[in-house]
Amino acid sequence: MICPNCGTRLPEGSMHCHFCGYLPPQERTLAEACIIVVALFAVMLAISLLLFVVTGKMEIDQSLRAVLCLIAGAALTWVFWRITRRMIPGFTGSR
Repeated sequence: MICPNCGTRLPEGSMHCHFCGYLPPQERTLAEACIIVVALFAVMLAISLLLFVVTGKMEIDQSLRAVLCLIAGAALTWVFWRITRRMIPGFTGSR
């Protein structure tokens, strides 16, 4: 077996490259992908609900406030996902 990252010959059955430390990407199962999607959706919903409650005293139409909170919740969830992806490489399928 040859490392796809550096080209070093590896012992058969090796899980990572002993020279460059390359780890092959792990395959995601459907169950793991569903858990990640549900967790991110729950985070988005919690952030949106928190923003909706915090902005309760504002003089904005309630439906407009709900849409704005959902948009802000989605944006903050995306930031959370990007930060988590960098901190925990295996969390969202990145190396």
